[in-house]
Amino acid sequence: MRNILILIVIIIFQTAVADATAQKQHASLVVDVNKLKVLHQHNAKVSTYPASLAKLMTLHLIFDRLQAHKITMDTKIKVSKEASEQKPSKLGLKSGETITIRDAINALIIKSANDVAFAVAESLGGGDVHTFVKMMNKKAKALGMRNTNFINPHGWHNAKQYTTAYDMAKLAISLRKHHPKYYKLFANKKFKFKGKTIQTHNRVLLKCSDADGLKTGFTNAAGFNLVTSVKNKKTNIVAVVMGSDSAAERDQKMLNLIDKFSYRKS
Repeated sequence: MRNILILIVIIIFQTAVADATAQKQHASLVVDVNKLKVLHQHNAKVSTYPASLAKLMTLHLIFDRLQAHKITMDTKIKVSKEASEQKPSKLGLKSGETITIRDAINALIIKSANDVAFAVAESLGGGDVHTFVKMMNKKAKALGMRNTNFINPHGWHNAKQYTTAYDMAKLAISLRKHHPKYYKLFANKKFKFKGKTIQTHNRVLLKCSDADGLKTGFTNAAGFNLVTSVKNKKTNIVAVVMGSDSAAERDQKMLNLIDKFSYRKS
């Protein structure tokens, strides 16, 4: 009887731990990119879920291929049935149609399209999404993202897919450093696809003239996430907000951080 009680206690404890790790984490971080100095942090190394911030890695791998001349902006990606069936947010691609890399990049940044992310993963992974995900994790390891694990290319919730604000900052800084030519696309606020104008999800980009990217994210498990960059003559920062309870709260937190740490004299 005593052993049974001990076992029950262990199971309850393990379940409680699992539930705790599955909850969103309120986290934030600001990094001075010039000095690689942390200006602000709160739960910045605590594991949480990336949501669509995972697409930043998908974009990094696209930019890697472009830079290596293995694909071009006009390269066409064919959409599979499985890609077309991914859950929203999505572009509404149909099985069998194609999309250019140029449109795919805009759709990932501006629309945060899950169907596009899956189609890209299939194409760049040689027809296998799992191969692409391995590439994502290999790249994460190379960038020193020690507390990140990717399970899919779009960030749809999976308990085994996790990251930290600290690791997301590393990814953003790498995108800026290694792909300045393509990084400029993160500043786009809209794009046209099939004659329809699609507007950005990133309200901070619309409200803050100093912001030049990067990406929003949301799932019920992750909460509302955002990575933002501000780079001008006086300021060079990357800021991360994760786990907010609403888009408005997330955006205001980010705007407050930008206001506090822009033009900072140190």
